[in-house]
Parts: sequence; C-alpha cells; structure tokens
Amino acid sequence: MIKRIDFSVIKVTGEDDNFPAAELNNQRPVAKGWMSPKFCSYPQVIIIRLETRARLCKFQLLSHPFSITSKLELHVGDVKKSLPELLQNVSWEKQGEIFLSDNSNTGYSARELRSARVDIIAKFVKLILHQNHVNQLNLCNQVGLIAVNLLGEAVLEGGSFKAKYLCQECN
Repeated sequence: MIKRIDFSVIKVTGEDDNFPAAELNNQRPVAKGWMSPKFCSYPQVIIIRLETRARLCKFQLLSHPFSITSKLELHVGDVKKSLPELLQNVSWEKQGEIFLSDNSNTGYSARELRSARVDIIAKFVKLILHQNHVNQLNLCNQVGLIAVNLLGEAVLEGGSFKAKYLCQECN
C-alpha cells in the first residue's frame, strides 16, 4: 500500500539558525521548513535517510514563497547488502531535475508544490538546490523548502536498488 515514508534529514551543507533542516522531518501546518544560510555558496545539499528501505513512486516538495531555488536535482541511493549502512557507502542515482518558478507573478506570496514520479528502491534521498531566484524579498540570497514528502511502500530486505517496478497507485 502506498503511503508517506517517514524520514530524517541526516546531513545538510548549511542551515539558517531560525530554519533548521530538522523542520523538514515532521509535516505540520505551522512548519517553518528549512532555509540555507545567508549568502551561502551553491549548490546546497540536503541528505535524507528513509525510516525503511522503500519502493518510492512519488517525490513532492513545497517551496518557500520567495527564497526559491532555480533548480533542484533529485538523487536516490542505497547501500549494497554486504556494506554497513553508512553515508560513504551509498551509491547514488540521479532521478531528474525540477525547475521552480521565480514566483514574481504571485508577488512572492504563494508556495509552489511540485511533484515528480519516480520508480526505484532506495534508503536515501539527496536534494541538490542550485542558486536562488533573485528578488527584492530575498536580500540574503537564500533558498528554502517548506516541506518534502516521499510516497511509496516499504520493501523487505533483499530488494534491489537498481530494480525498477511499476507503481500503479501513484500513476
């Protein structure tokens, strides 16, 4: 059964003290989300560990209304069964890129929800956020995410990272 896969942010290249990456771990209406440090270098990276190895079928993100990345790269990863589940042992596979609007048409007041279909077994997700869209409300050149959502189903041990499956419920 397809459901939200719980996760924890385990590594970020940086975060604003008022918008820590841990905000992405729990979805709630009053969530502030994550924001990069002021005047940071790009790209910024967020690495997520899924609660369980899962067959992912949909990735969703909710962007900040004015601290918006111009492009987000989505990578998924897993560790070979014979290796310890450590970040340095993760093999990554790029799933694609998401380009976000500069949001000028809403006066920088709306949050953009973007979804991408994926179809892969993974234990880790890496988000690579590129340079921000420049606007008068983002004077410190930051990027931010209000929420991240991963949909899929848990898989039993022994599932293959490279094996692709048809995920009917997310289509």
